[in-house]
This record gives sequence, structure tokens and C-alpha cells, in this order.
Amino acid sequence: MTGVPLNILVVEDDIALLEVMAAYLEESGFRVIKAQNAREFHQCIGRYSVDLILLDLELPDEDGLVVARQIQSRSQTPFMIVSARTGRDDRIAALEMGADDYVTKPFDPRELTLRIRNILERHGKNTYTYTPWNSQEDCQSIGPWRLNMGHRSLIHEDGRSAGLTRAEFDLLASLVLAKGRVKSRDALIDAVSYGNEPPSDRAIDVLVSRIRKKIETDPKKPLFVLTIPGHGYRLVIKT
Repeated sequence: MTGVPLNILVVEDDIALLEVMAAYLEESGFRVIKAQNAREFHQCIGRYSVDLILLDLELPDEDGLVVARQIQSRSQTPFMIVSARTGRDDRIAALEMGADDYVTKPFDPRELTLRIRNILERHGKNTYTYTPWNSQEDCQSIGPWRLNMGHRSLIHEDGRSAGLTRAEFDLLASLVLAKGRVKSRDALIDAVSYGNEPPSDRAIDVLVSRIRKKIETDPKKPLFVLTIPGHGYRLVIKT
């Protein structure tokens, strides 16, 4: 059965290599989204549904390990490092941040494709047919609200949207992915960082306050986004 190809976001500043990788992956049946730096990466993540990220560490506007930390903090999207860095410390740091694999340049395109398919299959993604982002696995109920990770929306049971901003959604999604565990302010900063100037602790508090005003019946007595003094925030999932 023929399905819609999976989306792979390739983040690579070498334009020639980026085009070669894109051509080979498209020939292998994938749809490729291209980004040449961290800024374009953040734009693509906000615009497209992505099934796998191939991330270079040597980006012109941000260290790739910082981007990797941001990916891990705000989503469950699998990612692979494809880098000229061969050092043990870089490899360990990337794997500790949740990278599914680490491939060094130069690489064999056939081996890269096999590694990609293995990662996708481990994450339950059929590499020949596409599972829509609005599947049940991508949705989470928060009281009367339903958060859809793929559509980046938070809808009340009466049909109205919470109207979350990009940063508000990413912060809430990070709390959802924590599955009831406390997230520190530093971890939440990673979730809402989009460039070289990460927000402050105070900015996190402001974002939480805005989210509460949009989803809590009484923002001063929150039922869902709870403050854990001295530690950070925790989301209570109530169905």
C-alpha cells in the first residue's frame, strides 16, 4: 500500500551536502524539509509536522548541542546527530541529551538511510505509510482541555481554542511530556528558547501565569499547572 512519506528535517549549514542528503533521502521515499541554521530549524519546527530530525552540530548561529537540548525538552521527535565532530565527549553529550544515533561525516548514504529506518521503526513509525499527527497518541486531556501535539492546539470541550502563543504551547507541551514530574525553570527555559538569547526565570513565571489565565477556572488557585516551591512547575493531568 502506498502512503504519504514521512517528513525528515535536515539541519545542515553546508549547502552542497544538504542538497545531496535531501536528494538521496527523497529518492529513498522520504519528504525532506531543509534548514541551514538554528533559526531556520525553529521556523520549520513551528511550521511542519516532523517525524525525524537530522542535526549537524556545527551551525553558524548556535551550537548543535544546544539545539539538541531544546529538541529533547519540548518534543518527543526522534533525532540523529550527523556531524564532523568525532570526539567521545560530543558523542556522549548528544546521547545523554536523547539523540537516537550519532553518525560522523563522511558517511555512507546507504548506512544513513538504514539507521534512519531503524530509528523510525523503533518509534513506531512505519517508514512507508504516514500516521496522521492527530492520532490518539498525540493528544492529551488536561481537564476539559485537549492538547494536540501535532496540530499545536489546545481546545476546550466546548470547542473554543485557548489561543496559546508559541512559547506558551511549548512550555505546556514540555510539562505534558514530563508526565507529572516536576520541571525546573532551567528545563522550561530550554523548552521555550529559540535562539541565542534564552528567556529568564522571570519570563517562565510570566508564561505560566498567562497559561493559567487561559485554562484555569481560577488562575489564583490552579488545578493543573502547579508551582512546586524551590523546584519549578508540575502539570496535573485530569481526565
